[in-house]
Amino acid sequence: MKLKLLAFLFFGFCLSGCATYINTISLSAPGGDFEKTEADIKPTGHLEMVLNLTNLKKHSSWAPNVMVSLSEEDKVHSLRVYLSRIEPTNDYLTAGYLYIKNGEIIDGYNYPQKFQIGVPVKLKLDWQPVGGYQFSLGDQLTEVIDIEMFAKKIQYAVGSGDATIELN
Repeated sequence: MKLKLLAFLFFGFCLSGCATYINTISLSAPGGDFEKTEADIKPTGHLEMVLNLTNLKKHSSWAPNVMVSLSEEDKVHSLRVYLSRIEPTNDYLTAGYLYIKNGEIIDGYNYPQKFQIGVPVKLKLDWQPVGGYQFSLGDQLTEVIDIEMFAKKIQYAVGSGDATIELN
């Protein structure tokens, strides 16, 4: 299941799909599929949002998840932060990230903290072209990643479930 999640995270953002939003993004995807939307961003920035993954749908290939990705224009260089039910029997979500450069996974980690399914989780993102990207999930998890990437796009996506993303 972990390999299937990584495959979705790696390839899922390369496909198209779109949703409209003002301050709340609502996305829904059947089991084994995903929906996403994206927007342009400045090279330096800060965003706060609340993620909520609900109505998890079963599928043999893709774990239910909600993701936020910062990427360069061509999307082959990106930082993806996600909440996912990695194993179908889990009654909680796992948080993690993937750093992808030139289409290859360079770094990634699933955190030991557990997040309750259906309970909103705060996500804060800070980025700058040189010197780092920082994100925090909930009140307990902060990660600083020292990478050089000129983010121009932000993508929001859900796989095998329903999600709302409220931008603050």
